[in-house]
Amino acid sequence: MDICKPIIELFTSNFQILSSNEDFDFFEQKFRLESIDIPDRRKLFDCINQFPARDILTLYVNIDEADDNVTYAEPSDFPTFKSSLLVKMGGIEVGTLITVKVMIRKQVINSYVSICSLPDFTNYLNTFETYDLLSFFSEKINAHGRIIFSSKEIDRTYQSGTLAFTNLSHQEINFTIDDQARLNRLKVIKSSTHATIFSDKMIIPEDFDFVPDLSFDMRMIIQRMHFTLIIFSIFDITHFSNNKLTFRLNGYKGIDGIVDICSIQISSFIKEYGDIYNWIYQSGNLNDKLGLARNIISLHLNPSNDLSFSGNMFSSILSAYKVYEKQNIKQYIEIRNKLSDQLIDYNKRANTIVEGFASTFQKSALSVLTLFSSIIAVKVLSTSTTSSVNFATYSTTFSVIIVIISLVYMLISRSEALEQKLRYERSYLNFKDRYTDLLNSEDITRILNDDREFNADIKFITKKIRSYVVLWTIILIMIFCFIILYYLSEKMDEINVVMTNYPTFAE
Repeated sequence: MDICKPIIELFTSNFQILSSNEDFDFFEQKFRLESIDIPDRRKLFDCINQFPARDILTLYVNIDEADDNVTYAEPSDFPTFKSSLLVKMGGIEVGTLITVKVMIRKQVINSYVSICSLPDFTNYLNTFETYDLLSFFSEKINAHGRIIFSSKEIDRTYQSGTLAFTNLSHQEINFTIDDQARLNRLKVIKSSTHATIFSDKMIIPEDFDFVPDLSFDMRMIIQRMHFTLIIFSIFDITHFSNNKLTFRLNGYKGIDGIVDICSIQISSFIKEYGDIYNWIYQSGNLNDKLGLARNIISLHLNPSNDLSFSGNMFSSILSAYKVYEKQNIKQYIEIRNKLSDQLIDYNKRANTIVEGFASTFQKSALSVLTLFSSIIAVKVLSTSTTSSVNFATYSTTFSVIIVIISLVYMLISRSEALEQKLRYERSYLNFKDRYTDLLNSEDITRILNDDREFNADIKFITKKIRSYVVLWTIILIMIFCFIILYYLSEKMDEINVVMTNYPTFAE
């Protein structure tokens, strides 16, 4: 598709393309004209306005290989462009070399970038060796996050984890993986393999796994990168130099090989290896799945060690995994029952924390009741008036001291109960972490009922501590008020006794 043709036809009807090139940042087409006319201003504006507003188009007209060009870049340039072109046209003779170059400087705005000529851009990518291609896309993804290539030559929208191809200038693209999930996947791949390419490149297979599959010439380039990253994510040791992929697979058989990634039938391999990659990394125990997959792959690879295989590897892996699950189901049930038993123990520990705090409350209440019972008994049995007078002061002081001690005791008991609650929470989290080597997080969450019982225990402990503290505080306040009233009552009695016994004036 020649997107510059309408512009050139404004200058002449007789022309030919001398060159056409495009990369990520620029598009350039150069034309040779047999003759040249001044283009209509309005028509030129209309043609240029057909290009996306984010791109900057510049025209360069050269007549008779002159050292300087007549340049048009902005609408305001047209008067100067026209007058300069008229001057240059004054000396044109038959056979004079006339060239027009259209240059478009492309910009990435809101993740969109133009592809002016899909064949030219594909040819540009074909100049890269595979390692350089991966470096190129890694750099662009890191710089822009998401990249949406827009071209009128693309028939529909294709999208992957971070890339998209579309024929629309603006469209909401639903990428297949978010940023955090992508970083997590890269981290997991790095920890599971010795792949040199992941040491400095932030790319994963999902970046090139398009839905639907590409239907234009760039498909082979994308598949090559996708397949390379899949192999890097499955095999134990991989190294890439130019187009040479060196690999080591440690399975039932140890396999070493070197393959030219451009010489193999990737389209015949990619679905099988892609299914295996997705099965390994999407869910379940990664180490178990990866180890099992490597074992089965090593049995299916052909002796030529060119990554070709016989039979259905993925089907064999699924069958082997079912056998593996049956062999380990007994251990799984034992672990699950052990988790359930420990969960019951944690429930008992929660009750113990509450019971311990309640016990301190009961002891304190019993002590206070015993105190006041003793005071009442002493008061009843007391027969000395003098002792009765001093008794109110002594008993009140002693009672206040006991109330203060009980208050301090309550605060200390509450602090200890909260500390036990915190230790209970930490112990539960450590208990969950200890089983991550045996079960995946989904299994642990399911067995522990998504922590519902634990959360209920925490709520129960918090509620009970709060209830006993409130009750304890109310009782202490009531006792304190009683002590004050008792003291004032006794003092009033003392005053009445003194007034009764004091001699009157008449006597």
